Parts: sequence; C-alpha cells; structure tokens
Amino acid sequence: MRILGNSLILIATALLVLQLGARWPAYNWDMIGYVAAAYHKDGLRGEALLQQTYADVRQQVDDATYAELLAGRYPEYRATVARDPVALEQQVPLYSIRVAYIESMRLLKRAGMTYAAASHVISVTFTLLGIGALALLCLQRGLPLLAVPIIVLGASHVVLAGLSTPDSMACFFALLATWLLLKGHHAGLVVAVLLPLFRTDYAILSCLLLLYRLFTGPRGLAAAGLLTTLLLYGVLNATHDHYGWLTVFNFTFFQYVPFPADLTPSSQWQDYAGVYSNAAQNLLTHRHAIFYFLAFLLLRRLRPARDDAFMLLLVIPVLFLGARLALFPLLQDRFFVYSSSLVLLWLMGQLSRPQPPARPLGG
Repeated sequence: MRILGNSLILIATALLVLQLGARWPAYNWDMIGYVAAAYHKDGLRGEALLQQTYADVRQQVDDATYAELLAGRYPEYRATVARDPVALEQQVPLYSIRVAYIESMRLLKRAGMTYAAASHVISVTFTLLGIGALALLCLQRGLPLLAVPIIVLGASHVVLAGLSTPDSMACFFALLATWLLLKGHHAGLVVAVLLPLFRTDYAILSCLLLLYRLFTGPRGLAAAGLLTTLLLYGVLNATHDHYGWLTVFNFTFFQYVPFPADLTPSSQWQDYAGVYSNAAQNLLTHRHAIFYFLAFLLLRRLRPARDDAFMLLLVIPVLFLGARLALFPLLQDRFFVYSSSLVLLWLMGQLSRPQPPARPLGG
C-alpha cells in the first residue's frame, strides 16, 4: 500500500506540472534565441537563418503570441532582430553556449519536431525528471513523498516546465549530483563536473560541490574534477564567442540592443550600484525569501550537526544562489529553483525530527 500511495503522489505531482506548466507554454523570447542557435549550429547563416528561425517559431505559436514575439515589451529591439539577419546572428552567442540544451533540441529535430516545439518538450521532460530527483532526495532524508508536491509548488518547478530555457535541465542534473553525493557515490562528482554543459553559470555550483569534496574526500577525484570543470567552462566560452560578463550585464540590465557585439559597456559605477541596490530591495520581498529566513531562524534555534546533509542541502545551495545573484542579480524565479528546493527540503527534514524540550524561561 505504501508503494501504491507513493506512486500516486508522484503521478499526481507530475500531472499537476503538466497541467499548470506544460499545458500553457510561456513561449518566452528566449525561444527565438535558442531556435536560432540550433539552426546556426546546423550551418545556416544570414537571411536563411533569419527566415528559418522565424518560420519554425511561427509554426509553433498562435497569432497573438507571434505578434508578442515580434514586438512585446521591447518593440524596437524585437522588430530589428526579426528583420535584420546580422542582428539575429549577434544574438546567437548569448544562447549557443548552452551546449546540452541545443544538442538535445537538434536530436529531437531529427525525430521530427520543430526546434521551437523541442525547446518546450525538453523543459517539460526535465521538470518531470526533477520530480523524480526530489523524490529520491526525500527518501534519502527519510521524508514522506508528500513533501515532493510541496517542494515542486513552493520552489517554482512549475515555472520551469513552461519555459523554453535550459533551466529545468540544469536543475535536474544539479539535484541528481546532490543526491549522488549524499549517497556517497563518486558518480556525483562526474555529474558535478558536467554541470556547465547545461548552464555555464552552474560552474559556480560545480566548484562549490567539488571544493567541498576536496576537503571531505575523495580528494584526488575532487581535485581532478575541479580542474576539469574549470577547463570545460573556459573551453565553452572560448569556442562559442561568448560576449563576456560585462557585455551581457549591460545588455540585460541597461538596454536590450539588437547588435550586442557592438555594445559599449557603461563606465559609470553608479549604474551598476543602482542595479544591485534595486535587486537587494526586491530580494527581500521575493516569494522564496521566506525559506531562507526560516532556515536562518531554525539554524539559530537548533544548531544542527554540520554533516553532509547540512552542507549539501543548505550551505552550498545558499552559497550558490548568493554567488549567482552577486554576479548577475536577475531575480527571476527560474534562478532560485534548485537552491530553494534544497533549502525547503532541509527545512522540512529538520521540522520532521523530534525536537529537544524547550528551555524554561529564565533557565
């Protein structure tokens, strides 16, 4: 009966994700960038790349969505990219560096899908796989699987299912690496090394996980893994003509320009300070902030053991999120999912354990 009950919980959670996230895709602007990057990898350039990219996207979306993709929030930028082959090609380095996501799209294209459809199918698939990874983590920590739908909804996994981005893929493999490391499997080190293939900013998490294992063992494998992941990160940036942090920061926070290769970054420190100031204020009201606040309160009250679970489920996820936001303070839910999932799981694990009796007042 317990196996049946757990199975029904996971099936219900998967159906919830499919209903809330997969049934109504976001068809976000990034879909165009990833479709263009895939066709660029196929060898298309110039006008052929432009025409094929937008024909692929047009086949996937309705009239209203397509009109939004051509104008939307930044009409001049989007309209220029839609009509100028040079502008579209200059978007490609912003997306082509997500190697595993692009190659997965190309694989599905060979199976008969459009690239736009493939981008969404991948997000749904890895969000569902993420549910499985969360279930494994809950079982490893002795939590009932009723915790899984709470984490899925609380940490915004549903959001990932609707997006045409590599975030669900990166989140799944990060959760898998965490579970393997908690189990003491060396395979966790291998998965950690490969995380930059899914999102290059996950190189931060790779380094944190490998540095932790460098101090706790196996040190030789962890040291080799750390060097490998740093080399992989460097190769990915060098071989995909990435614009670098400064250009991408200016492009994202100051002005979406159709020709990012020609962008001149701001030299005014006040501009950057303003971005971080706004992010710091908004972070306090972000819906995931409550998990971190509760974890802080619980830490002060319980003083839990500094074991693998403490490091891998709380400390490293918090450090990863903090470092990521320090480098790129974009407060979209998709950037919080991995860290918030594990912090919420850690919280539930602590609250489910018998607690010592409270101290008497004045004791």
